[in-house]
Amino acid sequence: MPNHVRKFKAELVGFRRRQCWKCGKIKRIEHFYKQKCGLLGRRRTCKDCHIIWRRRHDLEKKFCGISIESYNAMVENQKGLCAICRQPERYVNVRGRLRILCIDHDHMTGMIRELLCNRCNRIIGYAKDNVEILEAAAAYIKRHRLEIPDKVIEMPFQKEEDR
Repeated sequence: MPNHVRKFKAELVGFRRRQCWKCGKIKRIEHFYKQKCGLLGRRRTCKDCHIIWRRRHDLEKKFCGISIESYNAMVENQKGLCAICRQPERYVNVRGRLRILCIDHDHMTGMIRELLCNRCNRIIGYAKDNVEILEAAAAYIKRHRLEIPDKVIEMPFQKEEDR
């Protein structure tokens, strides 16, 4: 019997039951997340295994493969400040908690550089690590900063904190 047929038969166990590919436990179909394609429109791993995998994956992604101890050492070395603007992180997430400093890394080599606040990390990301774009942006700001009139014009879309 071909291998893919054997896997298919092992997955369905009785009526509305399925075997998880990670833990091997047989569970009711409701214990598997929905999916548009696939057998019975459900994932191959149960919700419990998927949550464990998701948390591990998110932590690895968040810390770029370095340990939490290494991250804390970097924070202590930078005194909790962004490497570019020398300000602490001010960005608050959806839950109202202050975000951690972002780990900046070179996308070509994968080498970790330093910790950045969310704003500076986005600037580097939108510029795609291109020094010419960042220098042109700095020149643009300097060129137009010289033309500031005596009276500051308030823009209707400006927030109170940005003034």
